[in-house]
Amino acid sequence: MRTEVLERHYAVIGAPVKIESAPFGTPRLDVHTDTRGEHVVIGGVDDDTAEVVNVDRAGRHHLLLLTRSGDEKSKFLCGHDERHWFVAAIPEDAFGITDVASAKAALQPKLVRDAVSRARPKDRFKRRHSAYVREGEWFFVPEAKLDPPASQVLRNEPLTRGRSKDHVMERAYRAGETLVYLAAGFPQGCLRRSSTGCTAPRARLAG
Repeated sequence: MRTEVLERHYAVIGAPVKIESAPFGTPRLDVHTDTRGEHVVIGGVDDDTAEVVNVDRAGRHHLLLLTRSGDEKSKFLCGHDERHWFVAAIPEDAFGITDVASAKAALQPKLVRDAVSRARPKDRFKRRHSAYVREGEWFFVPEAKLDPPASQVLRNEPLTRGRSKDHVMERAYRAGETLVYLAAGFPQGCLRRSSTGCTAPRARLAG
């Protein structure tokens, strides 16, 4: 796919894109930031190894990209969420990914997909409906049978994945914890005592 064709598809969703003149091989996709702001970077592709499969022309902020490397094929969902552009690789074991909607569904955890199948909301990808509430990459699914002791419910609990910005839960209850140790420079703690300075034990959610 010629550079101008890729750029035209990305222009539909409003995403600046840069095609790197890197040696062809394994396709590489990422989001970079410079003085002009965020842009999608695509490298390691040529006219025959990159194809836009589907564009969300209604929402105008997502597209599905197919790349080829030898006999291997990979699909990526590119789009805008909250205030940033993103690129997400579709799991290799996901089948029937032919458009933006099926790509979004493939990126949802199975528990979330099952909740959506049961509740059948009118718009399954809204941030809030009967099946879940989504905040960033976090999904909160109703659990009618969960009734934790009030003494074990935490208030204003931070929720984060490593270096990402914390979300704050009004109430939280932990189950299935793993013991980790606190250390400077390790915001998520570490799994064992070591020379890094891990000392005080702290429990966290498993996984």
